[in-house]
Amino acid sequence: MNAALRHTCALALLVPFALADLAACGSGEVADLAAQPAVAALGADAGATLTWEQPAKLHTGASCESFIAAARAAAKTWVGLEIERARRHADELGVALAPQPLTPQTANAPILMRDGQPVERRDRVTLEGTTLVVATDRSVTFVRAVPAGDMTELASVALAGTPWTMAAVDDSHDQLLVIARVQAGTADEWTEITRIDVSAVVAGTGDPVVMSTESLPGALTMAARVGDDWRVVTSGRMALDQLTTWPEELSPHASDQEREQAFARLAHDLADAIDALGLEDLLPAQLAQHCDGGAYPETFLGPGWLAVTELTPHEAPDSHSMVTSTLPILGAFAAVSANTHTLALAGTNWPYFWFFEQDPPADGGAPAGVQTEIHLIDGAGVARSTRVQGAPTGANALLLKEATLIVATTEGSSFLGGGFKPQGPTRLTSLTSSLDEITTLLDAGGEHGEAVGHVRYTESLIYVIPEAADGAVQLVTAESSGDLARSGILHDGGVRYSILPLTGARVAVVGRPEEGSAMAAEVRVYDVSDPAAPTTVGQPMIIGKEVASEVTVDAEGVATLDSERLIVVPLQVTANDTATGYWEQEPRLEVFELDGGGVTKLGEVSHGDLAAREHVPLTCGDIVTDRRITGGAVKGGVLYSVSSFGVLAHDLEALADGPIGDTLLSYGAECATESD
Repeated sequence: MNAALRHTCALALLVPFALADLAACGSGEVADLAAQPAVAALGADAGATLTWEQPAKLHTGASCESFIAAARAAAKTWVGLEIERARRHADELGVALAPQPLTPQTANAPILMRDGQPVERRDRVTLEGTTLVVATDRSVTFVRAVPAGDMTELASVALAGTPWTMAAVDDSHDQLLVIARVQAGTADEWTEITRIDVSAVVAGTGDPVVMSTESLPGALTMAARVGDDWRVVTSGRMALDQLTTWPEELSPHASDQEREQAFARLAHDLADAIDALGLEDLLPAQLAQHCDGGAYPETFLGPGWLAVTELTPHEAPDSHSMVTSTLPILGAFAAVSANTHTLALAGTNWPYFWFFEQDPPADGGAPAGVQTEIHLIDGAGVARSTRVQGAPTGANALLLKEATLIVATTEGSSFLGGGFKPQGPTRLTSLTSSLDEITTLLDAGGEHGEAVGHVRYTESLIYVIPEAADGAVQLVTAESSGDLARSGILHDGGVRYSILPLTGARVAVVGRPEEGSAMAAEVRVYDVSDPAAPTTVGQPMIIGKEVASEVTVDAEGVATLDSERLIVVPLQVTANDTATGYWEQEPRLEVFELDGGGVTKLGEVSHGDLAAREHVPLTCGDIVTDRRITGGAVKGGVLYSVSSFGVLAHDLEALADGPIGDTLLSYGAECATESD
């Protein structure tokens, strides 16, 4: 039997949808395997594992019994696929690999939405009256900012993690909601939401008071604000790390038949082990207790889960929970979006499909079977589902409007150990709220089918941003009817760090210069009132171009301030100190003024002198001070810039004259003391 047919037959024994293919497996070797009772352990019952043969469907309002059965089925499916991966490695290498646990993976970067629209900027610095509120590493700090020459830290609230965003709970601004990521980027990440009464500290009559804290399991995936209510989506992977997918007793010298039988016995043992697991063994206990009413897909979307938590912080009494409901959903979803009343989820069959492709198609296109499954869940808990061709381009591949849904998928792919890497043309598909197709725009990344890095949605324009460093941003118009049309392109050349839509049909693009130099960055403003022919407004501003240095833009910190009068671009400038021979990092904020003629540089702000003067090291205990500038605010002609350790105040009309006030934040002062 050839290797390809043996792969198909062995997988058919593990995954039930392929059982019909056993008719083609006529060798005595496979017949002997099929006679072993352990061989079909993961697929003996048609409901034991999941496939992609069924129509797209999301079951909602599940009973705990059906939810647990679905969780076990997803776990068995993933284990079956991982066993097949290990078995193929055995065929390819001819040696036994060390047992590999099924370890969780981290989620994509979180998404922030407000009233159905993606929000590019996350607030980490705000001004409440004369009080500067600063989200720093593991704390929220309050600074008396006026007068600027006498800034003083008033108080600080310790947090378990790093604040990701913060917002006033309601229009009174008496309470602050802080969403923090704890152990971000690890398998044990969770999300902490803290409600703080700030009325006394802002008024100068007392300290901030923590009113309540919610700890949500999983990595932060999306935080969507609708009015004063919040919908927070967290995600994680099933706890399967106690299982291994390699027969530990398998000898490197085993025959093919011995190897196949060893994998079959392993499949049987793991099936028994999964059947013995309770839901709290697979999912966090906090999520497992909400299994009654949970949701799960008909098909296999990976061994992951989502938790959709609804919060009403403005209605919760003091010290009471802000959570009003928790919805657990099984599946690993690549993209999430929301409008005022509906949640949209997109997952792909890629974790399942790649096992059935030996090589990419000869013409370099996408495997025909790779698809994206989309589910909409409305306020009544009713789900609608469909599929489109290709895999989601990333975490921000979806935009759910009030009447339409747009999804970006890529058709090109690279086979890297089961991973999916965009490599070819990208399509945009618009659907009605009933998931009927309106328009499919092929080659959305341009006529040459460039791979897309990500998609930036605005109200009427879609910016399709290429993965290639020298590609151009493609504009796509999105009508209220849902019709899509490829329009003009932005000839901005180098890597895009950030795209900032502005009022007056303008957009600011921050990236590397067209020559792609690592020695600099640039800011360009475009007029996109005619999307078919966007034009440059004024001249591009080149920034950070020093000899023997590298410039890194903190894309998350690029923002507009002072009612879009200013654009601020935080940089990390790494330069060689010729006197010492060491490379030094300087946190810098480049400040530009926007007007009808484009963008003009006002000056720059450096926190390097403050760090050097106060002897603030790059690390302090387990806190990385890394000297980044994390945000800024403007009040009364004064620019306040905040780094990971201190605050500087500058007169906007005289940035070159240096700061008119400064203060170290509490942990910055602690680090400085330690270094003396």
